[in-house]
Amino acid sequence: MTIFDCPISNLSTTVAAACMAGATSITIAAGSGSLFGTVSPSSPVRILVIQASGLNSNGLVADPSRLTVFRATGRTGDTLTGLSVVEGQSAINFAPGDTVTVSLTAGMLEAIQDAVNALEETSISSADTYDDPAWITSLAGSKIVGNIAGDAAGLSANIAQSQVTNLVADLAATASGLASYIVQTAANAPADAQILATLATGLVKVTTGTGALSTAAAGTDYLAPNGSGAALTGVVHTVGAESIAGGKTFVDSVGFGDGTGQPTININGATSQVRDLAYRTANVNRWLVRVDNSPESGANAGSNFLLEARTDSGGFAGDWLQINRASGLVTIGAATISQAGAHTGAWQGAIVAAQYGGTGVDAHAAANGSLLIGNGSGFALAQLTAGANITITPAAGGITIAATPPTVPAGATGNVQYNNAGAFGGAAGLLYSSSASGVAFTIRPAAANTGDCQQITNPGGTAVLYGFDAKGRPYTAASSTPSNVPSASGGSGAGTSPSLVVQGTDADGVVVLNTGTSPAPSALVATMSFSSPYTSGPKTIILTPANTAAALLSGAAKVWADQGGISAGGWTLNVGTTALAASTQYRWYYLVIG
Repeated sequence: MTIFDCPISNLSTTVAAACMAGATSITIAAGSGSLFGTVSPSSPVRILVIQASGLNSNGLVADPSRLTVFRATGRTGDTLTGLSVVEGQSAINFAPGDTVTVSLTAGMLEAIQDAVNALEETSISSADTYDDPAWITSLAGSKIVGNIAGDAAGLSANIAQSQVTNLVADLAATASGLASYIVQTAANAPADAQILATLATGLVKVTTGTGALSTAAAGTDYLAPNGSGAALTGVVHTVGAESIAGGKTFVDSVGFGDGTGQPTININGATSQVRDLAYRTANVNRWLVRVDNSPESGANAGSNFLLEARTDSGGFAGDWLQINRASGLVTIGAATISQAGAHTGAWQGAIVAAQYGGTGVDAHAAANGSLLIGNGSGFALAQLTAGANITITPAAGGITIAATPPTVPAGATGNVQYNNAGAFGGAAGLLYSSSASGVAFTIRPAAANTGDCQQITNPGGTAVLYGFDAKGRPYTAASSTPSNVPSASGGSGAGTSPSLVVQGTDADGVVVLNTGTSPAPSALVATMSFSSPYTSGPKTIILTPANTAAALLSGAAKVWADQGGISAGGWTLNVGTTALAASTQYRWYYLVIG
């Protein structure tokens, strides 16, 4: 039947969103979709979409290459869907604002003409020849004279028995072995005229397309109740409990249950036989879900559950899962697990390997206080080892760790303990004191000690750097070649070719300056560089005269340690606006604090 496009009068709107060539939908102006009503494959609509450049000043089409006629078979809101090009240009794009109209087109007129021409045909072809189309409505006389190849369900008028005589004869001649085919009446009592033929008992199938009837074959077209027949293609759908006898192969899907009840699949067999659910590859067994044939001798014995693996050729590979019906004992491979979960068998030898989630050790009889400790490649059972002054007591399910107090070394109250060749003893020369108010720590030489109260040596302990004598007076170690002597270099304030000598250490000493010629005023006299830099710059440099020439310097001629020259690496001497005397020796004591 011809499907015509749904006629719509005086409809015009615009494109709302860009529509590219080849698109299957188009969005039109908001709210205009409802003007098209319901659009479907059986009620399509034909629309003209025209680019703005294709219209003249009067709004008429000036350039047909700027338009496309679409057929739409669906609508969602303001979007027409299922677009296909039926007229005009197909490979063009449309932009928002382009015109969308419903108008009578050449294609619509051609469809109407084709439908009218088909109605004017004077003959109808079928399995036989029917020259007079009036038989469709009149059915007068014996118009049906042969086999009807097609579907006669469309005949709406009653057919008298005299008009189907030839049809009945044809059916009777070709339906040998078929069951009786009866058209049921409203009164539920078929009349003689409604019986097409009396056929042998059996089932009838209809050939799709031709409507021809033929005998249905058991096992091919249906599954016989007694289970006879070979493979059946498709899905078997039955209601209620069913029993299928014999070996059967179902190709495709088999469904159980309708989602409302409690379906059950029963695999029933004698206790002397195994009962299997097999999984196959290319019709060769790979896995069997099995109930074995061990005797059911009472007390829930027998019919144990197995998960059995098969080789590539289908032979027995192993029962990788076994469950005893009576005891609940589970065996996985070579490992056995009881109902309580106790491990009573072996897995990967005698243990469960770490790569399988185990520990890699047999710990079922571990000694009291044993621990699993990683060793870099797995675990090992070990016990804690006690260190000095520590005791460890293993117990069943626990470990007690206790500290043993060390032996109190000898020494009087207030003595500071020190290591004396591996043993600690009291030091009479170091005393913690709390007797004097506000004094927390006292360094007190022994009564017989006549040496220094304290010494600070170099890292090797081979040279004394600083110290306090027995009276508590600080001093710098005397040495003809001390290792921490700072270096000195002259500036313009010391004149040309001066000489500088430092007698002392980084911390204190004497600077001896012999000025050269033409010392400069307001200038750097000397730069002192520490033998080893401090962590941070010293806080104070104390400079005092050490000879008459230095002591006479005052006012604008005075020499001082400039604060701006103090750093972690050293310090500087500077002179005022009056220059030092040429070829004169000056001496200063220095003390570095901080």
